[in-house]
Amino acid sequence: MRTPEEQLVDASLEIGKALLLAGGEVTRVEDTITRILHAYGMREIGVFTITSLIEVTACTPDGDEIVKARRIAGSYATDLDRVERLNALSREICAQCPPPQTLAARIEAIRRPRTEAAWISYAGAVLTACSFAVFFVIGLTCMKPYFYAQTSDPVIAQQGIRYLSVCCIFSLGLFTQTMGEKLLAATGRTYLSMISQLVGAVVNIILDPIFIFGYCGEALSGTTGAAVATVIGQFCGAGMTLYFNTRKNPDIQISFKGFRPSAKAIGRIYTVGLPSIAMQCVGSLMTFGMNLILMAFSATAVAVFGVYFKLQSFVFMPIFGLNNGMVPIISYNYGARRPNRVKKTIKLAVCYAEGIMLAGFCIFQFAPRQVLSIFAASDAMLAIGIPAMRIICLHFLLAGVSIVLSSVFQALGNGVFSLIVSVCRQLFVLLPAAWLLAQTGSVNNVWWAFLIAEVVSILMSLAFYARINKTTIAPLYH
Repeated sequence: MRTPEEQLVDASLEIGKALLLAGGEVTRVEDTITRILHAYGMREIGVFTITSLIEVTACTPDGDEIVKARRIAGSYATDLDRVERLNALSREICAQCPPPQTLAARIEAIRRPRTEAAWISYAGAVLTACSFAVFFVIGLTCMKPYFYAQTSDPVIAQQGIRYLSVCCIFSLGLFTQTMGEKLLAATGRTYLSMISQLVGAVVNIILDPIFIFGYCGEALSGTTGAAVATVIGQFCGAGMTLYFNTRKNPDIQISFKGFRPSAKAIGRIYTVGLPSIAMQCVGSLMTFGMNLILMAFSATAVAVFGVYFKLQSFVFMPIFGLNNGMVPIISYNYGARRPNRVKKTIKLAVCYAEGIMLAGFCIFQFAPRQVLSIFAASDAMLAIGIPAMRIICLHFLLAGVSIVLSSVFQALGNGVFSLIVSVCRQLFVLLPAAWLLAQTGSVNNVWWAFLIAEVVSILMSLAFYARINKTTIAPLYH
């Protein structure tokens, strides 16, 4: 028969084990166990933790020594929600000192996958099907007016219509892959999400030349072939996410038995997702608007803008990846009330982002001809593209800070600030500035709109950050 003190040590070990498996750091585990045992009057407490073992020594109030260890076996995954619930339980234990025999059930309840998460994943699957249905209809009905609104060249329009029609009509793979990747990331299995993305991308890269150059028949060549390769890659990525979620993700049980659509679950999904949806829409509207403005000069100016967007992704994508790693760190330390680590993470992210942007600036500023030659640029494209690259890249030096702060707002529960900055930058500043500069009659002047928009963006971002620092981060010190 275990004594209450032994039950207490066992419970504290189980909390420590659960914290480690959910991504808690070693120092947090040791501190949590020490605080729990100290709250019950245990003395001479010693806790030793490595990723595979926790060992505890302590003396009871009566002077008896207890030595226990727990081997850590299980699947490691970053689960910030579980860490926060374990932290809350630990604080409650320290404050109220409930009977040790009641703790095992509380810990087991936190370990079990939450039914709510399963229902939200079901709702996400339903929304995925609805989104596919919408884009299926768009692919059948809206492609022709969309492209002819931006170009009068029938060759360009027909190629665009063929490509985007295939991608929209067969977009189920894209939506399924996106949902599956988010489920993996939300349960801490980001490496599996990365693998699924790589599988889709590699399949696309391999199939592109096979289809584009007509090895599968003339009907599937050219832009149609490129679209087919893209869709097949998306379905392969979707298949990987379904496999990983059903076989490698115990936190998600995909089964629709007894499922009924929940307005509450769907509402919560859109509460979190609407700012991101809006920002994606804003980007598309900005591109559409810029194409209309540049068409007044020439189709080559539109092509230069398209090439710039392809090239800038090589500079911006590493920062987006950096942000994906930064957001959970900030959220985790915010929940743990560690403001110094929150600020340190922000500072490091800004420094790394600015370093990446500086490298991108140097490439665009000093080697624009070489960069454009990747796309077999004509003399007309070089004449417009070289000054365009050198002017546009000036905003890189400011964009790093804005991009990082936008993710900081989301990490601290203020995603609406990111939405406001994005909308103002791209719709209320960039497009009007580009239109006004286009009235000068020089396409080179249009590119300065990017720098103007970025100045406004960084000023707004810094103002919002100052507010968040005052209302959200600073109170953590007290």
